[in-house]
Amino acid sequence: MGNVKPIIFFDFDGVFVDSFDMVLDIARELNPSAEASHIRWVMEGNVFERLKELEHRGEFIIDKDFDKKYQARIAHHSLIPGMEDAVRDIAADHSLAIVSSSHSDPIRIFLETHGIGHHFPTVLGSDIHPKKTHKMQMYFDEHGSGGATKSLMVTDSLGDIEEARNLGIPSLAVSWGYHPEETIRKGNPGAIVREIAHLPRMIRELLAGS
Repeated sequence: MGNVKPIIFFDFDGVFVDSFDMVLDIARELNPSAEASHIRWVMEGNVFERLKELEHRGEFIIDKDFDKKYQARIAHHSLIPGMEDAVRDIAADHSLAIVSSSHSDPIRIFLETHGIGHHFPTVLGSDIHPKKTHKMQMYFDEHGSGGATKSLMVTDSLGDIEEARNLGIPSLAVSWGYHPEETIRKGNPGAIVREIAHLPRMIRELLAGS
């Protein structure tokens, strides 16, 4: 198949946009007793499995109103400073895809609005499948199982690290998202990047060593 670029899977919320307070506000509108700890706990595993667990306990309900509120509000948020330059650099020698627990449409609109949508021909949101492991496997199935000789997940959450590991995909964690470093370290990511300017270099270094 020739020289195929490595695939970099990116989480969206927390990596590209500081949406934590917005998500918490929406959660509180639907669940007045919602706390920041609920959101962070949900992100420690598969988001939808943990939401079902909270619903079963009678603590938390997320319905279609969440997606509607999310889509209306995310458009007013800014891209995290420095991410546009980082994406342009990374896209020069990698294939990029978004794998998110949020709906695909508002993600695409956000990326296009901020001038980086063309770098992400593939956006796999919650409307595609609830499990990120499944969505990443879908990507490989569509592009050929041997298409990407190397792959990497860039994320801010422990749950994503675990889902990527289920496919043998290493992770690079970012420190500016939903989970603090002490939580991220539990997943033993390949590295933690603390400055966006270092993201392209650390992606290349991690892939080179994998």
